[in-house]
Amino acid sequence: MRPVIRMKRKHALAAVFLTCSAVSFLLGFSAHAETREADRYRIGDGLQVETGLSDGFETMGFTCLDSDYQGGYLFVADEVIPYALSVRYGLSNNDYGTSDVRTWLNQYFADTLSVTEELAAVNLPETGDSVSDKVFCLSIDEVKNPAYKEIARKVWTPRRGMRYYWTRSKRENSTNQAYLVQYNGHIASSRVSLTEVGIRPAFVLGRENADTGQGNVWYEGDTQERVIHGKSYTFRCVDPNYCDAGMNRAGALFLCDSIISGDESVFDENHNG
Repeated sequence: MRPVIRMKRKHALAAVFLTCSAVSFLLGFSAHAETREADRYRIGDGLQVETGLSDGFETMGFTCLDSDYQGGYLFVADEVIPYALSVRYGLSNNDYGTSDVRTWLNQYFADTLSVTEELAAVNLPETGDSVSDKVFCLSIDEVKNPAYKEIARKVWTPRRGMRYYWTRSKRENSTNQAYLVQYNGHIASSRVSLTEVGIRPAFVLGRENADTGQGNVWYEGDTQERVIHGKSYTFRCVDPNYCDAGMNRAGALFLCDSIISGDESVFDENHNG
């Protein structure tokens, strides 16, 4: 029997220290090489995670599907979160990048998890953008993967709003249908507005000592503190997917909440004597 590990909620926010300008700075999403460590989890290991949900989903079990998924440990929920506690895939568009389910998983669900500080941000080709995801749906290829099949397509007892669970893969030659997994393990597709479909979230736990300094997901309104000339200033995210004039260096643009006076800024004395 695989061990089940319980994770308690952590309230401390992870700090990311990057060089910044006096008024604004850009946090990129470039990947960094990670130092391989002895495996913390093995395929099949279970994890009990506290959530912000109700109706019996306050604590959810997750099972390790892969011990080397984008450099971390891939976990998927043992249960399907019903539609009543989550959201539909979308109104009519099957683009996962702009879907309601992606927004809900990353802007609400991820922040309520007791392992939120350990979540590794991953890049998903289906999103079509440079923004990383902390929590996501499995793809149809992952569901079909023989190594994942026993867990990803296990049979469960259907209830209202959770007879199926969404994948993040759109159906070919369609603009309003996405693939899903039925309660009997079979694969099908349906219009994205269907409310009999729940969510079976997946996430990646990073390895210890990994350099994930620029792997965080930022949203408009997020803040960070920076000390300049001995005084603390608050910087607020004004654009989570900012690009410069050359349409490169995609990242999150932060702007200081207050004006930093000249005597507290560091100037180039050759130009600001």
